[in-house]
Amino acid sequence: MLLLPLIPSSPWLRKTVAAGTLVLVSAVIVLGLLFWFHGHLLPELIRRINLFQRGWAKTLLTSLGQGLEGLAAANRREARLSLLLLTLVVAGINWLIAQTTLWALGIHVSWVAAPLVLGVLQWGTDVPSAPGNIGVFHYLCLLALGIFGVEPSLAFTYGVILHLLIIVLPTLIGLGCLWSVRTFIWKWRRQAGLI
Repeated sequence: MLLLPLIPSSPWLRKTVAAGTLVLVSAVIVLGLLFWFHGHLLPELIRRINLFQRGWAKTLLTSLGQGLEGLAAANRREARLSLLLLTLVVAGINWLIAQTTLWALGIHVSWVAAPLVLGVLQWGTDVPSAPGNIGVFHYLCLLALGIFGVEPSLAFTYGVILHLLIIVLPTLIGLGCLWSVRTFIWKWRRQAGLI
């Protein structure tokens, strides 16, 4: 939303950002008020409603309840600063990766392009798609960079490389870490009586 005045005219993007911003701000205000005044009331209410639900409704309410319990942890004073700091670090690293990839491919656009691409990817990849957002991720990069006049084949190449750097590489590193601690996980599951 803050980048809109700096982006070349693009009606589809402005409408999408305006609608998304309205939904996001409304959701943040509602969740903020709920947790400011009643940090544990809503998860407990969802848990009780969950007893009478079946199928997809139960799954949705369970996921919502777990997410809200996680947000309740952020309501603690000592957690706020560390969460804010970690959020800024992750956002900064993502921006650095996106911007460095632009430079590496010789794409000379405004500094606004990298955060715009990341914002479009954040909103656009929430739509259910193929595993790993294959196809959707690349098309969104093509659309976002098209606003700045980047050639489609170059924008697609950027999308492929960025996808490798921020989706595939972290997934492979995570799998490697999981493989390295597999013995510890099995021991823990046996001790907890889960197997």
